Amino acid sequence: MGIIKKKLIFILLQNICQLFFLISMYFYTNLHEGIDSTLMILKHWLRAKQNRPKITVIKEYGNLPLVECYAGQLNQVFMNLIANAIDAVEEEIKNINLQSFTPCIRIRTELSTSNQLIITIADNGTGIP
Repeated sequence: MGIIKKKLIFILLQNICQLFFLISMYFYTNLHEGIDSTLMILKHWLRAKQNRPKITVIKEYGNLPLVECYAGQLNQVFMNLIANAIDAVEEEIKNINLQSFTPCIRIRTELSTSNQLIITIADNGTGIP
């Protein structure tokens, strides 16, 4: 029993180390896949709850090339921004009449004319006072 438990802990630690290695890697990635993965992780918080309707996510993805970056770190940024948008929408729901409010998060990506990547994550929740 003890050997099996130690082996399991070793395997788990090994997997965590591999995950941290992948997160810290610098390589070409599809940003839309990263955003979609983040939305998949957060889908539970986007669903309707008894005190609020579903938060609609509108994706307006432009035609982007693969981007050379630290994908894991960028996905963490997406996670934080989208989680903050969910919080802002939920705060707005507390302050208004739900009959006239459709909670929404809009995610837009585009390549500018100067070849710069633009990612916009916006919500219709409470803004910063």
